[in-house]
Amino acid sequence: HTRCLSDWSSDVCSSDLMLSSEKRWEQWGLNFGLVWAQANEIATTGKDAYNHRTRQWFTSVADQGKGMGIEADFGTRYNWDDNISFGMDIGMLFPGDYFKFINKAATATPPTQSPANTVSAISFTAATVF
Repeated sequence: HTRCLSDWSSDVCSSDLMLSSEKRWEQWGLNFGLVWAQANEIATTGKDAYNHRTRQWFTSVADQGKGMGIEADFGTRYNWDDNISFGMDIGMLFPGDYFKFINKAATATPPTQSPANTVSAISFTAATVF
């Protein structure tokens, strides 16, 4: 699957693979999903690249990794009745080398990548059907 994202992380086209599963009972539902993504375009040594966060062109002095990371999602739903439901979702993104890129040439001392932190999100939902 290929898609272009324009969200909190970046404006980038990526190829991703999603595995998911859902289990439903009469009033309850559980779901789990894993997404692995790889950037279709990266910065390459000696070539011009565009930084979507700063909206600036630059000449790359190092190669950027393609791996965007792995996202794990878990959710639950409770159906109060046929018209009202409540839910909670938890997601974690484990960033890959794509997000660690800082455009510095490799040397003995400083790393060519910056640390990328795990991103977590929790959402609560209430829905009704009229």
